[in-house]
Amino acid sequence: MRGAQGVPIHTGRYAVMLFRVVQWESGFILSVKELKKPVTIKLKPTTIEYFKNKSGESGIPYQALINMYLDDCAVKKKELEINWK
Repeated sequence: MRGAQGVPIHTGRYAVMLFRVVQWESGFILSVKELKKPVTIKLKPTTIEYFKNKSGESGIPYQALINMYLDDCAVKKKELEINWK
């Protein structure tokens, strides 16, 4: 399989999302996957170790687990409980 990147999908008047179209060698579309934007984030070593341990248990790369957790928070619109004491 090969992917064609940078295919713009207009989902509304103000929203534009980028998708990668995954194809068979014959050119038939197999599926569409949302592209990810690379970012740099500073995490505590204990947080990284936690996700690395979960990665070992699940077999899923720890970066993917962090992404899945953050996606779940965004989809469920979870609110942070911040305590400034």
